[in-house]
Amino acid sequence: MSQLLAPRFCTREVKVRGQVIKFSGIPIGSELAERIDVLSATFRELDGFIDDGLSEDVSKRHARIVIVAFERVTEAIDSAPIEPTQTIALVKNALEVATAIMVRFSEAHDKLKSQKFHDDLAAIANSFFFNGKGRRVTRDFVNQIKFFEWARCKGLVLDTSSGRDRPDEFSQEELAEYYAREESDVVRRLLRCEEKYACADGRILMKLSDPLALTEKQDLWAAFKLVPGEMKSIE
Repeated sequence: MSQLLAPRFCTREVKVRGQVIKFSGIPIGSELAERIDVLSATFRELDGFIDDGLSEDVSKRHARIVIVAFERVTEAIDSAPIEPTQTIALVKNALEVATAIMVRFSEAHDKLKSQKFHDDLAAIANSFFFNGKGRRVTRDFVNQIKFFEWARCKGLVLDTSSGRDRPDEFSQEELAEYYAREESDVVRRLLRCEEKYACADGRILMKLSDPLALTEKQDLWAAFKLVPGEMKSIE
C-alpha cells in the first residue's frame, strides 16, 4: 500500500501596502521560511506604527529592524539548499519586497525624517543581487536581448514561437541607439547566426532563440530591473 509523501516545500508571503509577494518552493522548516515570516511580521508592525503616528524614534528603530530582517532573508536565500533556477525566483521575490518597502519608506519620509533607511535598503538589495546571481547579467547578456529585439523589429527573425508573444524590453529608440553605438556587435551576431533562410522576396531570415525564453532567464532579468536604477552596474 503506497503512502502519500509529505510535502517538502512551502510558500511564504510578505504583504506590503496591499501588495502580496509570494515566495514559493521553500524547504519546510527551513531557516529561510522562518526569516521570511520574521520580515513579514516586522514590516507589518512598522507599518502599523507609521499609520498610528507613533513617535519618530519608535518608527526609526523599527525601520532599522525591518532592514536587518530583510538582510537576513537575503543571507538565507544565498545559503538555502535549493535548485539554482528556484533560487533566482527567490532573488526576484526578495527584490520585489525591497522595492515595495523602499516605496513605503519614501511615503513615510515625514515620519522617518530620513532618506537613510531607503538608501541603506537599496544598498543591501544591490549587493545581494550583484554579488550573487546578478553576476550573470553581463553586457553580453543585455546585448543578446537587444540584438534579438532589434532583429525582430527589422523583420529579420524567422517567425517561430520563440519570443513572439512577449513584449519588448527595450524601446525603438533604445534599439536604434544600440545599433548606432554597437554596430560591430550587430554585424558580428549577424554573421555568427548559422541558420539563415532565403525568402522569395529576397529577404534573409534568421532562426534566433529568444534570450529570455527560459523562465530562469526571465526571473533573472526581472530581478535586474528591480535593482535601484542609480545602482545598476553591468560589466
